[in-house]
Amino acid sequence: MGVHASPTRYSGLWLWGVTVILVQVMEVTSISVHVDWSDISSGKEIYNVSVNDGDWNYKALKFAHNRRSGNSSVEIRNGAVYLKSSVPCDQIENPFEIGVLSTTNNKETIVVALLPLKINIQGKNCLVPKHRKAHRRRVKDEKFRISVKSKDYHSNRCFQKQDTVLNFGALFPVTLDKCRKVDFHVKDNNSSLIGFNKKSRSFYALQNFCTSSSKFAINGRLYLRKCHDSPRHLEIPVKITFRNMFNFQAYPVSISPNQNHVRVKRQAINNSPTFPQISYTASVQEKKNPGYHVITMSAIDTDSGENGVLTYSMTAQSDQRSQDMFAINPATGLINTTKMLDREQIQSHKFAIYARDNGYPQLSGVCMLTIDVLDVNDNDPKFERTVYYQEISEDLPISSTVMTIKATDSDDGKNAEIRYRIIENQQSSTFMIEPITGTITTRVELDRETVASYQIIVQATDQGDVETRRSATATVNIAVLDENDNYPQFSQRTYRVNVSEDLNFNTGQAVIAKVTATDKDLGKNGQITYNIFGGNTYDTFRIEAATGEISIQKQLDYESIKEYRLSIQAQDQGAPPRTNSTDVIVVVDDVNDNPPVFHAAPYRDTVPENEPINNTVVTVQAQDRDGGLNSKLVYSIVNPDNTLPFWIDSTTGDIKVKSELDREKQDSYSFVVKAKDQGTPVLSDTASVFLTIRDVNDNAPVFAQKIYNKSVSESTAVTTRILSVSATDADNNDNAYITYTIASGNANNAFQISTINGEGMISLQRQLNFKEHSQYQLEVRATDLGGLYDSAQVRIYVLDTNKYRPQFQHTPYKIEVSENVAVGSSIFQVLAIDQDVGENGRVSYRLGQGTSNFEIDENSGDIKTRVKLDRETTESMSFAVEAHDHGQPPQSTVVMVSVIIKDENDNVPHFTNDTFTGFVMEDANVGKSVMQIFAIDEDKGNNAKISYSLLFSANPPSDDFSVDPVSGVIRVAKKLDRETVAMYNLKAVATDGGIPAKSSTVGVRITIGDINDNPPKFPSKEIEIRVPEKTPVGSVLMKISASDPDEGVNAEVEYEKIDGLDSDKFDLSYTTGEPAILKNRVDFDYEEGQRIFHVKISAKSRPLFEDATLIISIQDVNDNPPELEDFSIIFNNFEENFITGPIGRIPAFDKDEIDRNKLRYKILGGNEAHFLDLDASTGELTLDYRLNTDVPRNGTIQVQVTGNNSLSKNFVVKDEGRDPTVGIRSVS
Repeated sequence: MGVHASPTRYSGLWLWGVTVILVQVMEVTSISVHVDWSDISSGKEIYNVSVNDGDWNYKALKFAHNRRSGNSSVEIRNGAVYLKSSVPCDQIENPFEIGVLSTTNNKETIVVALLPLKINIQGKNCLVPKHRKAHRRRVKDEKFRISVKSKDYHSNRCFQKQDTVLNFGALFPVTLDKCRKVDFHVKDNNSSLIGFNKKSRSFYALQNFCTSSSKFAINGRLYLRKCHDSPRHLEIPVKITFRNMFNFQAYPVSISPNQNHVRVKRQAINNSPTFPQISYTASVQEKKNPGYHVITMSAIDTDSGENGVLTYSMTAQSDQRSQDMFAINPATGLINTTKMLDREQIQSHKFAIYARDNGYPQLSGVCMLTIDVLDVNDNDPKFERTVYYQEISEDLPISSTVMTIKATDSDDGKNAEIRYRIIENQQSSTFMIEPITGTITTRVELDRETVASYQIIVQATDQGDVETRRSATATVNIAVLDENDNYPQFSQRTYRVNVSEDLNFNTGQAVIAKVTATDKDLGKNGQITYNIFGGNTYDTFRIEAATGEISIQKQLDYESIKEYRLSIQAQDQGAPPRTNSTDVIVVVDDVNDNPPVFHAAPYRDTVPENEPINNTVVTVQAQDRDGGLNSKLVYSIVNPDNTLPFWIDSTTGDIKVKSELDREKQDSYSFVVKAKDQGTPVLSDTASVFLTIRDVNDNAPVFAQKIYNKSVSESTAVTTRILSVSATDADNNDNAYITYTIASGNANNAFQISTINGEGMISLQRQLNFKEHSQYQLEVRATDLGGLYDSAQVRIYVLDTNKYRPQFQHTPYKIEVSENVAVGSSIFQVLAIDQDVGENGRVSYRLGQGTSNFEIDENSGDIKTRVKLDRETTESMSFAVEAHDHGQPPQSTVVMVSVIIKDENDNVPHFTNDTFTGFVMEDANVGKSVMQIFAIDEDKGNNAKISYSLLFSANPPSDDFSVDPVSGVIRVAKKLDRETVAMYNLKAVATDGGIPAKSSTVGVRITIGDINDNPPKFPSKEIEIRVPEKTPVGSVLMKISASDPDEGVNAEVEYEKIDGLDSDKFDLSYTTGEPAILKNRVDFDYEEGQRIFHVKISAKSRPLFEDATLIISIQDVNDNPPELEDFSIIFNNFEENFITGPIGRIPAFDKDEIDRNKLRYKILGGNEAHFLDLDASTGELTLDYRLNTDVPRNGTIQVQVTGNNSLSKNFVVKDEGRDPTVGIRSVS
């Protein structure tokens, strides 16, 4: 018993008068099974149609042309076919045909197969087989028919090149599966679409294609060789039909109850579904509960029935997170959310929407859907900081910018527009805020001394719908910085202190006074130092700069200087400093440290004996340098004798006649006078007085000169000797004694004259006053004892005493000078006036010590510069100017001159850094603060007021950022993309407010931080790999890289192989940061195996991804020699129709495609008569015309075929008469 192909007919084309050469290969329309009846009783199976994989059901069907026997004569158990032994052999039509129907229905696939079997029975009582020509009259040939119904197989109705269409080998019955050589030739129009892999026994797509109708089938012939129990080569017609699940009705092959034959249901034409648009856009608000209806997708399919029933699906295109957020109803196309959406996480979702029909083959349409997530006002504005600190100067003008604060909102549109306001409080009248920009400015002038700090609450509110608006607040603490706008203020306008002249300056009690000034300013602006800038004669005093304590550093002397007027300056440490001054009057208290002194002692004089009582005969005078009671003297005669005819005036020192004199009784007297002061202790001095009593004189005295001139300072002390006059008397002895008197002109008794040693000594008796009397004209008489006299004129000019100090006018002196003033320029003129006259009132000027930047004209007081001024080096200067008169001694006054150097815009702003660097993430919201630049201008005021800007740049675009012109804070102005610009090298400009303005630039480098916003990208969506056959298993076929424009971990790509297609035949591995490596797990054989493989891989940078298809194309190598089997040529000559063209070709074959056109043919022997002509290139045979006879001819010819290797074979040529047949058959 065996299975072999019965040659029921020749496959050929019959034409009248034409003979066609055929290769003899047995074609069968049914599988012939030869059964020995003797084996029936043993229960031996005659054929096995079971399939190894899956749960199958089997059933025998009777074909219509079987008259007597059929499925009633056989039974099938688990796919094994048995003949029923109960049926007599002679009652079984011999041969008879049946169909075995095999079906399986699992989770994935429904398959129905119909295999025709032709049963030939041999046995003693069996019917003789009928002549085979009877079978040629059959109306219909039976084929091996397969219907495949997959529930999820090729649901897109389209195939990619090298896609596996069907694993045909998995459907082979066990008996056929034993054949070692299997091939399939696809017929009809699908031969250009479908290929067959002999090694894997599977059908695959030769190119990308989509089925054009629901009736998609593979028609062709199955070639089987080297089968286990059949020596023949079998050729079986096969039809494989693919059907849609919803079109499936029990089986694709049905048995008609009225007609006992098989028919196949006819499919209607299936049209692809189409969407009206290529792309769609939908929107959904964020924060909607899951299940929210987004859009209903609707495709159009013009088919009817199941072919028009559509199934929808959706696939995320770039972000794998989107796949879990939406779902589509497969029947209705309704798309709804599956999660609550957050626009701030993903703003837009992109999907591919597929609509697949239920026809066969299954067709699909696709469109793109973009779902935009609409913003809901679910985010509060967010300030850069919740608490801001800012310091501002108290001299800030009204409407000046204090600072700019920013809040951002992660929402979109109006929900992200921010408006600012200051929440009403007591500070709102001081500051205001620009609602759009957030710039805080001053509304009034500030005074730190009144309010030193402010705290304001700023509210940022978005502009969403009123009922959904959200807001946030920030606290702004503003500290008012002190400006030196207050002068030091002394506690007293004038200080007065009395100091004893005997105060010991070497002891700790040398502090005589303390001045105190206060300054309302803070810090250095309120830190006061003191100095003495005038009146400190002989540097007698010093002042502690920090405390204001005044102490003496030299011994005081009342007799030298009785009073000091110290000019004290209080200066703060501001820039420029402010000063104030006061006077400290130091009155030196006298100490009785000087005794009276008689300068003319001893006193000698003569007294005429007839001198009247109470007449002054001599005046003694002592001087005491002390003051007050310490200088008030009392005169007395020491231990007077009661007989002494003289007495002394205790106040004036005049010695007068007390009683009549009598020269004859006593001609001379001597006694001691004392002068004592009234101080404590009492100090005194004594002097001796010698008086001689003389006789009367008869000659008048004569002055040596008639006119005397003398200038006397009005400040001359009382008792000071002014002038002495002298007269002579011709008499002798006492008669020649002269006394002097002032006869007239002594207004107010300002002077007195005393006779001392024969001269008239004029002394000051009262204090002079130049303004009352500037000149005295005294008549002085010299009288002898006889009363004779002479007169002389004494002119005394009162000199104006330098008693007034020069007084500076329009003080204090605070001068503002431009720093660019030329050297030698006059900057100011001081003026001092002295109420004295003459030299005492002539004022000259000089600068104090240590002043080298200026000079002063000593006469005019004009102050000029000596050096170039620079405010940035020294902002202010103070120096002393002394005005002094030319009196004796001179009087002087010192004033402090404060010079404020006015700023000129002579300095360029300079940045604190050579380059500023910042960092910001690429997903930062517009308005986010990135960095702060800072520049300093050494000028002042508007010249130092800096505004910041960015230089325009197109590449990189500078307008992606903005800079706050006041604070220098750089913020994001537009959406950033690191993959477009990873680093910004910009130029910032700092411009001052001077006229003309000066500016400088600095580099600003901003690095953009990466976020994972780009999926990996393969070089192509389809990557072709050419691999030579015979490549060893485990070989590296290709290194595949996907690039990710992100960086760092965001650019790390993971590779994975997606199950399906031919993925199980390859391994994909990778190391982080390296390309993926593709290796083969199977051997490749171009001739016997699959030639093209498809592997789908994915590159992921979670959650983003991209897929690509690897197309592995197996390349042929020359690894097979040509094949040629022995064959025979049978030809029958038909009269008048001898074939003159090629009758066929040598059936040589080379499995290597690259060598198929390289075969060369040659006849080696047996053709000596040259009855056959052989084309060396094509192998075509042509009959010689000499064979056009009815003489039979036979012969054996040896032919050689040469390719990569050579081989030779014999073939037999037979002439079998006039049967009009020519054929070429292989010889086994």
